[in-house]
Amino acid sequence: THSIITELLGHIDGYDHVEMTLDAGFGDLAPFLAAGYDVRVHPTFLLDCKSRSLNALWAGIRDKTKNIVRRAQEQLTVREIDDIDSFASFYQAGLDGAEPYFDLSLLAPAFAAASARKQCKVLAAVDADGLVHAKVFFIWDDKYVHYFLSTRDRSIAHPGAVSLLVWRGIELAHSLGLWLDF
Repeated sequence: THSIITELLGHIDGYDHVEMTLDAGFGDLAPFLAAGYDVRVHPTFLLDCKSRSLNALWAGIRDKTKNIVRRAQEQLTVREIDDIDSFASFYQAGLDGAEPYFDLSLLAPAFAAASARKQCKVLAAVDADGLVHAKVFFIWDDKYVHYFLSTRDRSIAHPGAVSLLVWRGIELAHSLGLWLDF
């Protein structure tokens, strides 16, 4: 593994900036360090939705969070949306001048590629008046459903809007037989 990684890194040696995100189970960092890469750990939370029942997953959630999700379900409807530009605009508005976690110019191509493979879902929590409280973008591969981006309208968002959408992401991961990567 070390020699293969070393060889592959040699192919990208001339670039000014290289950034990679490796699977949480990947442990052979020595070739990256030997090649002079700055290696940083970005912790995540992985939830096994594959081998647990939905009831067991629900039982594992804190009671306070379950109550917030229940209240949100009483007042909000979850809808799937396919307009990535509306997601991007909603996301941008929710930043309040902060920097996004993801280059938003890459959002449409990422969505298009994942949509073509039927490996993404954008969900919105909407109230009875049609006002959108929150949106979440899930994207998945053969192992994980990734809680990729989320945003909410701080001026109106129900306190449980995002939690409701995350619960739907857990249900999605369970239905696909995958883990959820937060």
